[in-house]
Amino acid sequence: WWAGCSFCPPAMGGCVGGERIPGKSDGYEAGASPIRATSRASPLSLRVVFNRDHHPDAESKVIRSLAELLWLESGTDARLTTATCIAALNSAKAAQSEMLLDFAVPVVNATLHAPNETVRSTLWECFVLNAVRDDIAVAHLFYWSLRCVLTSPQATKETKKDAEVKLQEVTRTMAAQAQVTTALSRIKAANE
Repeated sequence: WWAGCSFCPPAMGGCVGGERIPGKSDGYEAGASPIRATSRASPLSLRVVFNRDHHPDAESKVIRSLAELLWLESGTDARLTTATCIAALNSAKAAQSEMLLDFAVPVVNATLHAPNETVRSTLWECFVLNAVRDDIAVAHLFYWSLRCVLTSPQATKETKKDAEVKLQEVTRTMAAQAQVTTALSRIKAANE
């Protein structure tokens, strides 16, 4: 079980990693340990290294796949890495819908900070927008995650502009859902 795991750019004072949990002999039930990222170009200040022999649970797969998107090295197939991440997120969503609630902020960070533009847009279009359409609670989490970026003093103008465009998409989707819900409730009331 992870404690204190987050994905934030170093400029925002964040890191990726796990915290030792009292009572656990190795401290990392998910089979991971934080190490310093070697590249100054890395969007994160710490990197998670997973134990290859450990069979990860759904949460570990999501963490690993999001980290891989943020550390995508040149020459790596971005489509495969992105598809793996989306599959892990969808699997986590199907297995335990509440788990997705914990990953709204890390997913927003990946859509704003992944070094590969194709990765950012694919993750946004193929996962975030679908999740927003499917679940109003998830939509609100993405909405507020993006709002926080807009008010963050550490966010660059470019990041804020990107977040604002994405926020408008989420807002439009939520408004459309509200209109459908209102129309359905009116139809139901008229039929009663």
